[in-house]
Amino acid sequence: LTERAADRGFALSITGPDAMPMVLFKDDPAYAIMRSFAEELARLGSFVHPTHNWFLSLAHQSEDIDRTLDHAEQALRRANAKFTRRFKSIETALEAQGKRPEDSNLAEMDALWDEAKAEEKAQKSAAFPARASGTQPDANS
Repeated sequence: LTERAADRGFALSITGPDAMPMVLFKDDPAYAIMRSFAEELARLGSFVHPTHNWFLSLAHQSEDIDRTLDHAEQALRRANAKFTRRFKSIETALEAQGKRPEDSNLAEMDALWDEAKAEEKAQKSAAFPARASGTQPDANS
């Protein structure tokens, strides 16, 4: 997992016993990357806790672990793409104001990040209205 994360530009911190590792992204104090990673893993069918130890047991076969590692690689790729989109959105918004990131401050960039995140959510909601509202389409539709 550490190697696959490094291949995608992420550094991991793994502590705790082998059967109960605590996996975190370095330089992610608010767990934003970790939450995104865990969310993407869940979409793929592998479930981990974003801020707590993970659990491995003898019930996990090598195929289960390989599948989870493959899911992790896909989730890392998706998380990387999501954060890249958001950073580009920040750069575009700053450029529209005649600024560069180094001319901005953390509060301004954080607000632009939140705007990019809200825009992504709005686009998802528009694409999947039933999922966003929590309702399921009628079986006869």
